Amino acid sequence: MNKNEISISASLMCADLLNLKNELKLLKEANINILHYDMMDGHFVPNLGLSMSLLKNVQKHKDDFVIEAHLMVESPHIFIPILAENNADFIIIHAEVTDNLFRLIDLIKSHNCKAGIALNPATPLSHIEYVLGEVSLILMMTVEPGYAGQKFIDEMIPKIRKLSRIIKKNNYDTIIEVDGNINKNTIPRVVDSGANILVGGSSGLFRKEYSLKEAAYQMLNCHK
Repeated sequence: MNKNEISISASLMCADLLNLKNELKLLKEANINILHYDMMDGHFVPNLGLSMSLLKNVQKHKDDFVIEAHLMVESPHIFIPILAENNADFIIIHAEVTDNLFRLIDLIKSHNCKAGIALNPATPLSHIEYVLGEVSLILMMTVEPGYAGQKFIDEMIPKIRKLSRIIKKNNYDTIIEVDGNINKNTIPRVVDSGANILVGGSSGLFRKEYSLKEAAYQMLNCHK
């Protein structure tokens, strides 16, 4: 992951999980090397996501991909050690689940993983202001977490822009990632606002009318 480049992180929740081996092959051929692994508990969000057992199969392809685990769960401390054992490179926790962000960030780092913080649309940036220098990545949710196919929340554009200004002002080495209806219509705006990593889901990358390679090309070039 490079904050000076625009990259795609493939949302495996939106992939054809019955044909996962081939999907991973196609992603590699499309030069996508980041996998976004959504885990949900049905409590923090009203849905269930990808399982730990599936991650064990995904991590067999560790040499081909960076794996970022996005924990939409109420008790992330339970999953952090297991994710580290299964070769997650980045572990992203939601700021809303704890009043002890520093403690969870330290737990992630103690397992030799890079820490990320996810922020729901209505959560203010002040909630993470004091941990920005401690994490590698901020995941800005541009829809409410839990479901694919939601409408992009336009109010997130000034929020992303404000976060980018804070990072630059303080010279933090922190990447901005965006997740939620990221497609050819929204990518120019989020990239212009300061986003570096685009989570490709059902509206951007995994589209029936395009191959993964064609969709990836569109995502990476529509902002130019």
